[in-house]
Amino acid sequence: METKAFIQFKKTIQRSEALIAFYIKNKNIKGVSFPKDIVRGAVVLSVAAFDAYVSNVFVEILIPYIQKYPLNNELVKLLEATGFNTKLAIELLNSQNPYRKIRLMVENYYIKQTTHRLTTVNKLFSKYNIDDIVKQAAAITKGKNTARSIEVLIEKRHQIAHNGDYSKTGKLLDIDDKNMEKRINDLALFVESMDKIIGKIGV
Repeated sequence: METKAFIQFKKTIQRSEALIAFYIKNKNIKGVSFPKDIVRGAVVLSVAAFDAYVSNVFVEILIPYIQKYPLNNELVKLLEATGFNTKLAIELLNSQNPYRKIRLMVENYYIKQTTHRLTTVNKLFSKYNIDDIVKQAAAITKGKNTARSIEVLIEKRHQIAHNGDYSKTGKLLDIDDKNMEKRINDLALFVESMDKIIGKIGV
């Protein structure tokens, strides 16, 4: 069963794919010039979709997970990082919906975090005892270089978002539309695989 986070991801990644498809379809029309910023926009949107998915799905399965499985040290550390302490735990005993409050604390914590780096993704889902989710998801896609492809996409997003896709010497860098189309497709398959792995923990 798909998570709510994945359903949302699909809506956003489809917008990114539509931008790329539009550019590729129309770039050779005579007398019309479409800027490659359309492709750059697609890259930024796709990585934003990934970042949102990781944060959202982590929070989405948190309460079902801790209701089903014993708290491990990693989850305890996470809760402590959000401000959870003994005083709050006692207060929650008398609250009407303690799990909702815990979820909100974690959600507010991750709003401030950047979660699209693959090393961060692995570390995050290890808290749910999922070992190397990046490697597992890449294997499901059957693409030997899927993880690296996504890393390149993320690096390009950073270049666009932080430097406007300019080099250190002030030259606007090129962006290959077909290459980015493939990498965005890799990302879509990768996240679909991630969602399947997360679904296997049965929460």
